Amino acid sequence: MSAARTLLHAEQVKKSYNNLERARELARKSSDYSTHTTRHVLTTACLEKCHNRIPYAWQLDSAEAFFLGLDCTVIAGTGSGKSLPFVMPSMICPEKILIVISPLNSLEADQARRCAEMGITAVAVNHSTYTHQLHEVSGYTHWIHLPTVITGAREL
Repeated sequence: MSAARTLLHAEQVKKSYNNLERARELARKSSDYSTHTTRHVLTTACLEKCHNRIPYAWQLDSAEAFFLGLDCTVIAGTGSGKSLPFVMPSMICPEKILIVISPLNSLEADQARRCAEMGITAVAVNHSTYTHQLHEVSGYTHWIHLPTVITGAREL
């Protein structure tokens, strides 16, 4: 990686962590939010639902950012655990609805299967699995048009 790209990456990381810290501060001001407690609960849930797997620090950072309502982009290699950060908040807030848009039907199916293994209700919805009954069961009264992503009742 060139020195310029390394510097740009470092600036992006710093900006991301500044955003996370601002979100933490806002949550502390508006509620009794504790970063330590949230990360502990996320870690405990991950240990219980993922065969005693301890999440990496970057996974906890991303999961906490998602939990606080921040938009996140996770860039990591195949099989490194990119899906875990967006699933972890669902482990501790199962009443919330998380919609993940995946580029491949096989990835959708794999993510839904893994969520089910963790005790999280999930379904892969695409052109071959969609039904009007599924739409009615979901409780959504409107269509979701890409690239809109909805988590809970909040539109990002």
